[in-house]
Amino acid sequence: MITEKKLQYFIEVCKTENISSAARNLFIAQPALSKTIQELEEELHYPLFDRQGKHIILNENGRIFQTYAKQILANYDGARAALASNNQTDDKHISFGVSVCSQLLSDILGGFYEKRPDANITVHTGYPLDCMQDHLDLVLDAYPQLTTPSSDTESLQKPVGDILMSEEICIAYAASHPFARETAIPRSILYHYPCILPSPESRMGDLLDDLWKRYILRPLQSSSDVNNSYVQCELVSQGRYFTLVPQKSWRPAYTANNLILAPLPNAKIYRHICLYRQPYLSALAQEFADYLHTYFAAL
Repeated sequence: MITEKKLQYFIEVCKTENISSAARNLFIAQPALSKTIQELEEELHYPLFDRQGKHIILNENGRIFQTYAKQILANYDGARAALASNNQTDDKHISFGVSVCSQLLSDILGGFYEKRPDANITVHTGYPLDCMQDHLDLVLDAYPQLTTPSSDTESLQKPVGDILMSEEICIAYAASHPFARETAIPRSILYHYPCILPSPESRMGDLLDDLWKRYILRPLQSSSDVNNSYVQCELVSQGRYFTLVPQKSWRPAYTANNLILAPLPNAKIYRHICLYRQPYLSALAQEFADYLHTYFAAL
């Protein structure tokens, strides 16, 4: 059965012509997206893409079907808008997915509830999140960027949402750590001390893992992976470990433990916080999206 979700997934693959990139943009696993496209082709009885190694290219069948898929999705959106207008509903519910910046959730929600105490916001946390499957109105996520003296600035993943904020990834350590005696931390010394990194199952850990793989960087000596930013910073505060933290969004975690921040040697890693949204939003959800833009611009 050809569903709205399958059409949305197909359109995203058409945009990227890359299953991995499309899966990231849709917040789903790559195998699940590949299976969905395969099911769609089987239901239509025609291939929609030509496969060339790791790349897929939209073929003539795909271009024909893309035109109709866009029309169908536009009709879905039009039908929803017409029904909402006819019933004059004032939807107070917002579904909000958070893959990053969970440390700021209390402050974000508290500020918005002061403005709109009648709002009913359901928060989904974790990584990855399936925006389409869970019908999330808004999703916070991130993508990385690496700059080195010998290479041009390059993004590992192009955002399809609004960029709310950019922040540098820094080394964090306690005042009792040997790094505190260094005027500048050389890259070679990083490999001689134990490091605690975010778990690869977290968004931050996944972004760092992308960097190691793409640029063949030697992973830091990791004594442990931690899937909780506060625990991560608490362990580092003991003076034995160092870690990597985003400069702005993790401020509640590292300032609470009095950690010192320093730039990475010979490289700069940036994390761009993005907001993804469903194409149809209630007036209140749009107001919340505008509020998020203002909130992150002030950090």
